[in-house]
Amino acid sequence: MSNLAFLIDDRDDRASAAERSQLMRFIQILRPKFDVEIFSIQIGEEAFLAELTKKEYVLILAPWDCYFSWSRVEAFYGITRTSGPTFAGYFCSPLNSVDSKNSKNIQPPSNAHRVILLDLTQDMPEMQAHWIWLLSKDITRAGLIPLFQGKTPPCYSENWMAQEELGARFENLLRLPEIAENHWKSLSGAIRVCLGAVWGWIFDESGATVPSAPKVFFQFAASADLLVFRFFISVQRLKPSQVVQSFWPSSHAVDSLPVLLATHGDFVRIHSFGESPFMELTVGFFPKTQRDILRGICRNFWIEPLDPLLLREPQFVPLEALSKFPHLKPFPLNAGKVHQLGLLQNQVQGLNQKLSEREFLIRELRSGGVGTPTQLPPPDAEGMLEAFRGHYFQIENELRELELEAQNLQQSASQSSSNEIVNLQRRILVLTQKEAGLLRSLAETMELFHRRFSKGGKTGAGGRHG
Repeated sequence: MSNLAFLIDDRDDRASAAERSQLMRFIQILRPKFDVEIFSIQIGEEAFLAELTKKEYVLILAPWDCYFSWSRVEAFYGITRTSGPTFAGYFCSPLNSVDSKNSKNIQPPSNAHRVILLDLTQDMPEMQAHWIWLLSKDITRAGLIPLFQGKTPPCYSENWMAQEELGARFENLLRLPEIAENHWKSLSGAIRVCLGAVWGWIFDESGATVPSAPKVFFQFAASADLLVFRFFISVQRLKPSQVVQSFWPSSHAVDSLPVLLATHGDFVRIHSFGESPFMELTVGFFPKTQRDILRGICRNFWIEPLDPLLLREPQFVPLEALSKFPHLKPFPLNAGKVHQLGLLQNQVQGLNQKLSEREFLIRELRSGGVGTPTQLPPPDAEGMLEAFRGHYFQIENELRELELEAQNLQQSASQSSSNEIVNLQRRILVLTQKEAGLLRSLAETMELFHRRFSKGGKTGAGGRHG
C-alpha cells in the first residue's frame, strides 16, 4: 500500500468544526487505498522535510496556503521533474482568487512548474478520492480513460484543422444522447462558454506548429457523474513556468480563457510534455446538483509537466483508423443531417405500415368483410378496387425506393447535401398527399358499400345473383 502524507491546519482560527469533521471523513475514505499519515502544519517546513527523508510518499497533500509557501518541499522532489511523487494543495472552504484575509491575489510562485489544487468543499468523497488516486500514479495522470471510474463510456473523437470553424459542432454535440437524453443538457450554457473559449484560444492565440496538419485531437465522453472534454493541441512550446502563468485565473481578464474555464468548468487539467510541441487540456463538469454549492472561482486545478512516455492513449487518429480503438467513436459532424434523415426514414416506414393496413382492408372488402363467404362483387366495384390496389402498389414501390434512398443518404451523410434532403422531403410530401386522397376515396367507397348492404342485407345481395 502506497504512503500518503496529509497535512492539516489544526489552528482554531483557520477552519470550522464542520470543515474539520468533513476532512476527517474524507481521510477515512482514503485509508483502504493508502497508508495515510496525518501531520499538523504547525510542525513547520523544516521538520516536515526531515520526515520526508524517513519514508517514501507517493503524494503529499497540504492546505492551499501552506502548499504555495512551502517551496522547499516542492524542491525536495525536484522542481523540473516530470514523474514521481507529487506535492498538491487542497481547500475545504470556497477559495476565490483574492485571499479575503489579506486582500492579496492568490498567486503561485513565479518559478512554479506545476500547480495542483483540489476542491474538497463539495460532498463528493468518492470522486475526490478518485482524483487522489489519479495523482498517486504516473500512468493515470494523463488521458481521458483514467478519469472515469468503472466502465469507460464511448469517447467521441475528431481532428480539428486550422481552417475549420466551430460552426454546428456545438449543436451536434448537444444532440448526442449522452447530453440530449441526460441531465447534462442543463449545463449547455457552461459547456458553450468553455468550448467557445478553448476554440478561440487554440485558433487565435496558441499558434500552429504545422499549418497543414491537424492542430487539435478533440475528444468528448460522459458518464452519469462526469462529463469531460479533452484537447490534445499542437502549440508553440512554452516552458512549464510559462504554462502556469498563462493559465492561472487571477492573472488574466474576466473574459480570458483561464478565467472562463475556472468560472464555468468544474476542473481544469493541463499537461505539457517536455520538448514536444504538444499540450493536453482537459475540462470537466460534475452534475448540476453538485455545482450549486457556493464556491469561488478556484476549483479543481491541475497544471503539471509530464514525461511524454506517460502518454498512453492514441493522438491525432485519422477518421478511418478510429475503428481500431474500441473506446473511440467518430464525432458526428453531420449529427443534424443524420437526425433529419432518420426522421425521414421513420416517416417512410410509417407510410409503408399504413399501406399494409389499407391493403388488408381492401382484401377484406373484396371478400365481403371478415367472417363472410367470398362473394363476387359487381364489375364496377371490382374495377374500383383494382384501381385502388394499383395506386397503392405504385405508391408502395415509390416509398420503398425513397426508403432505400434515405438509407443511402444516411450512410453517406458527410457527402450528402442539404438539397438532396429537401428534395427527398418534397417527394415524400407528394406521396403523402396522394395517399390522403386515396384514403378519402376509399372511405367514401366503403361508406357506399355499407349503406347498400345495410339496406339490402343478404337478401338484396343474393337477389342480384338469383
